[in-house]
Amino acid sequence: MEYIDLNRNFVPINKDEEVNLDIGLYWGKQVGGWLNWEDLLDKSRVVILAEASSGKTSEFKGTTEKLRNNGKAAFFIPIEELVDEGFEQSLSVENVSASFRAGM
Repeated sequence: MEYIDLNRNFVPINKDEEVNLDIGLYWGKQVGGWLNWEDLLDKSRVVILAEASSGKTSEFKGTTEKLRNNGKAAFFIPIEELVDEGFEQSLSVENVSASFRAGM
């Protein structure tokens, strides 16, 4: 299946704070503090939480491919593989060679 970029936005969640989506919906994404993929990629660490079957895996794979196509090193490892096999074992030949082609 082909990946379709949804231009999804993300809302930061702070500890002990209720998320209010109304601000962004009514006043705009920037006023609401919403982030896009470019914003997330500027951060050193990000955790994305979403409902099951909401397209996270497809979006991660699509973003990985987009980064590679732009000459950046990128790889995707499902968290289930990290838990079961560890980081080094989870890196497939495809991930490693694609990352080196991108200049990792």
